[in-house]
Amino acid sequence: MTKPDLEELKRLLERGTPGPWCVYSEPDVGLSPSIFAGSPMVWGFTPIEPMSYIDMDLIVTLRNAAPSLLAENERLKDERDAAHHDIDRLRATGNELVEENERLKAESVALKATLERSEQVLWQLLDDMGDDGLSVCEQAKTEAVEALAVVRIALGGSND
Repeated sequence: MTKPDLEELKRLLERGTPGPWCVYSEPDVGLSPSIFAGSPMVWGFTPIEPMSYIDMDLIVTLRNAAPSLLAENERLKDERDAAHHDIDRLRATGNELVEENERLKAESVALKATLERSEQVLWQLLDDMGDDGLSVCEQAKTEAVEALAVVRIALGGSND
């Protein structure tokens, strides 16, 4: 339905006889089916007679609008179902990402521990090399220190 059609329905509903409406009859006493306003056995339950032009227009307009209103309702239910499916899929993806994040955190902790052990071994090796003046050892020592600094920074540590 278009917005003007919906606005017309709203206008007719506001101007028509207030609801709820029902079809009521009492064949035993000769009351044939009629449209009533209100609820049976409640004060104010009265037949809508004679039916006003506005009430007749409301009935006709609602009857003619029913197919498009039902189709729109189905489309919106399908859209809602698709959104629920997307939400479920996103939740599953989010849960997978949380699990992956936890795995990566544990892996990072393990890598930091390995780095610290390797750093201790490298420092011990460098100390064992001593200061014998060999340029190859000095070059290796400098490169090892630089490599350790790069690895520490990459793992989020400081270059202390």
